[in-house]
Amino acid sequence: MSTYANDTLTKADCQLQLQSTLEPLLDAGFISRDCYTKIYSDLERFYALLRETPANPEDYWVAFQKEFDFIHPGQDPIKVPMNAANLCPEPRPLLRAANELRFELNRNVAQQTRMRGGLRARQFDEARAALARSVKIAVPKNLAIVRNASEANNAINGGYRKWSAPGSRRDNVILWDQNHPTNLAAWELRGGRKIIPGQPAPDPVGHVFDIHMVVLPANVTPDQVAQHFIRHINESTRFISFSETSNGNGVRIPEVAIQAIWNHVSSDPRYSNCHIHIDGTMAFGARQLDFSRPFCHSFVSSCHKWFLGPKETGILYIDPAKAINFEPNIFAYDYKIDILNWNDLPKTAERFELLGQRDDVNIITLLWTELMWHNIGYSRAYSRVTELTRKLMIDLKECKWDVETPANAAMSLGVVWVKVPRGTQTIKLSDELYANGIAASFSPTTNRTDETRIRFCPHIYNTFADIHHAVDIMNQWRGPVPYSGSQSE
Repeated sequence: MSTYANDTLTKADCQLQLQSTLEPLLDAGFISRDCYTKIYSDLERFYALLRETPANPEDYWVAFQKEFDFIHPGQDPIKVPMNAANLCPEPRPLLRAANELRFELNRNVAQQTRMRGGLRARQFDEARAALARSVKIAVPKNLAIVRNASEANNAINGGYRKWSAPGSRRDNVILWDQNHPTNLAAWELRGGRKIIPGQPAPDPVGHVFDIHMVVLPANVTPDQVAQHFIRHINESTRFISFSETSNGNGVRIPEVAIQAIWNHVSSDPRYSNCHIHIDGTMAFGARQLDFSRPFCHSFVSSCHKWFLGPKETGILYIDPAKAINFEPNIFAYDYKIDILNWNDLPKTAERFELLGQRDDVNIITLLWTELMWHNIGYSRAYSRVTELTRKLMIDLKECKWDVETPANAAMSLGVVWVKVPRGTQTIKLSDELYANGIAASFSPTTNRTDETRIRFCPHIYNTFADIHHAVDIMNQWRGPVPYSGSQSE
């Protein structure tokens, strides 16, 4: 498969990429000529649409939205998703292609097709290479295709085997208090003693290491964020780990802070045993990632969120110099149906792919999903995420809603939390939105008995009309805002 040189893709390059995934299946007799034609023609039309540049940019995104089933004519009622932090729909052409391929491949499930040297195993490697190219990882084997970010996070916190011996200086881990539970509570499960600023520390007996919690003040600036992590680092720090963007409050660890943390750790030999792990679930598919310049030792994401990929697919990047510090939580045969020697595992991210049976079709669909992004153009797609989020936050604030998420673009991206006023309404705001066609998210910590916050995560399948509709529903649900100003204003 050819290497992408630019942010855009030509028609000829796109056709070549598409043919390279389908023609080997056709030549091997795994799919029929009819299946080949259906998938090729449908995806070629879809990708051609994505390469267009209409005079009115909003027309482009309206046309793109029509490629999703949630807006398809005849569906009643329409439920427009605005919850990319949790789950995204797949474009209909990609889903239709996957379903066609699933029927065809179901005719031949012989082991020869899936083991080392088999066509499906080779396509797994091609999917990995395509994903690696999209984030500028030079060596594809440093990227594992896993099932989701939760599994990948636990591969890190559950697989580490380089803790100091009992009786030596106590190891510590530095975590952001806004991490996802799979990268927060899971560390306690592994034997961590959580130390919270201003609170008595628990008894260290029975704990393998200490967890230092980083709590960022509400008024923190991008240039100040790194110091809140760095001040905890010492020679016994084994991990610094944070979500790139928190799904719990929408705050983002800015790139300037990520680079400052990396520079601090990587430039000092005292911290050679320190591992920087980033949960990038809110970043992959929302902004450009570039691993050609180091900024972490490992990075995880789900593909079925912002990347718009198939369910139960995810990525785990790990620096090969660090991979050998971990043992996989699952030991089964790999995607080539090889049972490896436990004492001689791959020294790259591949050691985290010993998951046994895989969904071949979903893996192949990752190739087509990445091709979708490349036809859209990464810069156009990621600019749209920023544009939608900014529009939503401006409209909410103009309507006097209390937006929790920082307005500073360096401190937020895509995830918008809004406070819900306590009132006498008999229906929750999230239910009111859902009843009127907008599927947002609510805070699970309230158990929905006392809804005080709501989350919006608009994505590239949303339009400005969706933003207006959501805010209008909220305003109608709340009613007029009492005037609180003075006569002199």
